[in-house]
Amino acid sequence: MEPSQTHKRTHSKLNEDTDETRMMDLRSRFKKMHPLDLQSDESFNLFFEDAEEHLVSKYLHDLEQFFSRLPPNATRDLS
Repeated sequence: MEPSQTHKRTHSKLNEDTDETRMMDLRSRFKKMHPLDLQSDESFNLFFEDAEEHLVSKYLHDLEQFFSRLPPNATRDLS
């Protein structure tokens, strides 16, 4: 299943979830999209503080959409 299909969550659905559930979901999605970040928890916290929840959610959605459009032989390895 492609990343964009694993987290089809609308902004209204995010509003229905508990704060803790939303944070866990956003953090998990952030980590999946940034697999080489060895300090992903700290990166997520800084990003979340600066961007606020709605922008973090939009960013992750857009990034998932981008990755879902890559050809099958494309790599996400940035090293």
